Amino acid sequence: MNSVNIKRFVAVITDNESNVVATRKLIIAQFPKIFNVKCIVHCLNLISYDFLRHNFADKTIKYCNIIVKYFKKSHIENDLLSKLITKYQIIGDGLKTFIKT
Repeated sequence: MNSVNIKRFVAVITDNESNVVATRKLIIAQFPKIFNVKCIVHCLNLISYDFLRHNFADKTIKYCNIIVKYFKKSHIENDLLSKLITKYQIIGDGLKTFIKT
């Protein structure tokens, strides 16, 4: 830490692993003016992972993927959907299938 210009740091953003929590505590103890921030994207990822483990979410995603595949395979329905998306100015570039990451 001594070779880093500490005046340029405002915050330390991390996930919530136990070893990272311990490191954050050491940094904050030595440099109390640095904000200790948990990564919101990591927190949302953990929440969504827990949500997707439930049977309801799994079934919902499967049904949504069936609908998306139907529109992607059918030229007439896909064209109609594209026109409606344009007409109602819906953003997001159309339907997307869920892919587990």
